[in-house]
Amino acid sequence: MYHSLYLHSYTHIILLLYRLYNIIVIHNGSEALYGSKECIQTLVNKHKKLAILSNTSSPSHVAKKKLPKFGLNEDMFIGGLVSSGEECAKFIRNSPQLKKALWLSWNESEKQNPMQFLNHCEVDREMIEIAESIDDADFILLHGSEVCRKCRELSSPTSDEVVDLNFLFNEDYSIIDDLLDQAIQRSLPMVCANPDLIVGLFGGKVGNMPGKIAERYAQKGGKTIYQFGKPNPRHFHACLDNLGIPFDETKSIPGVAHVGDSLEHDIAGANGK
Repeated sequence: MYHSLYLHSYTHIILLLYRLYNIIVIHNGSEALYGSKECIQTLVNKHKKLAILSNTSSPSHVAKKKLPKFGLNEDMFIGGLVSSGEECAKFIRNSPQLKKALWLSWNESEKQNPMQFLNHCEVDREMIEIAESIDDADFILLHGSEVCRKCRELSSPTSDEVVDLNFLFNEDYSIIDDLLDQAIQRSLPMVCANPDLIVGLFGGKVGNMPGKIAERYAQKGGKTIYQFGKPNPRHFHACLDNLGIPFDETKSIPGVAHVGDSLEHDIAGANGK
């Protein structure tokens, strides 16, 4: 796969961090995929300027800390790592009208730290309150697709404080549809930190991602949905900015390649669609 890519003709290369389904990029969530480390090291040795573009809902600094697990280090990527979670957090920081969130997120685990993301959204702004129901929320914070979190830090959460959405692996919309229908009645805006629809997981499992919930909201009539990450061209522009490449939408950008595995997110986004 990697040896068939004519990357030697490019000076700047943007890489996908995680595979969407079954095409090789860097890792599969648990281990580096075959040839990825060697490919990246070869590109570095050839003085290619690399950046990582990811639809993870984690902040960039959190995602970068995971690179050593896959035999990589931050110094390999002069353009750093741009995550959709990072771009989402920046938006929330600059949106003081978003004060109280109905928070759809993840269970806390070795891989997921929801409070870390929420704290990152609150840098240089007032604390975001967490709503117990749609009735007292002024926006939906779609950070994950596993649970609805009804309060902030929890040492021993109860099923009432962290409600399992039964969606991540089962794609059951019964709980989600009820929340979305109520949100539409109140015309609540939605802020989505990860636009992916599905993700391929280690062992062949498929997870249903936040993008599916955002898509459902739009289908039901949700009018205001802010999504971050690929294929949004601004996500790619952030990478170019990190690489020190001026962007002009009226001109092509010579010498830049984007390597990804999704026609919907990577190819469309890299072509500005």
